[in-house]
Amino acid sequence: MAKKKTMIYLTERQQWQLKQHAQEKGESMAGLIRTAVDEFLARERPVLDYMAIVGMFEGEPGDNASERVDEIIGEAMMEADIHGESEETRKAVARWQAKQDKRDKKGSNKKRSA
Repeated sequence: MAKKKTMIYLTERQQWQLKQHAQEKGESMAGLIRTAVDEFLARERPVLDYMAIVGMFEGEPGDNASERVDEIIGEAMMEADIHGESEETRKAVARWQAKQDKRDKKGSNKKRSA
């Protein structure tokens, strides 16, 4: 994954401890910081694992799930939201619902004009 250079300020104690820990582990200080940031973000802002929904839904005979991927993912996102997922998940669900509403509206307009 591409990396972006970022400057952070540490106390002398933090910098010394981080350097010692990096030497003991045989890793770079930057690598330890990236790991710590990843762990912090995973704990504070969990990401919905879209692959976790694979195999969760059954379709009707002849149903092609690849044509309904937005609907299926949206259902999974709403289910995750019901169980108290993050604000990001709630925003994603709202975007998905708006997209579905727009798609439904287009569909009903086509039916009327036919």
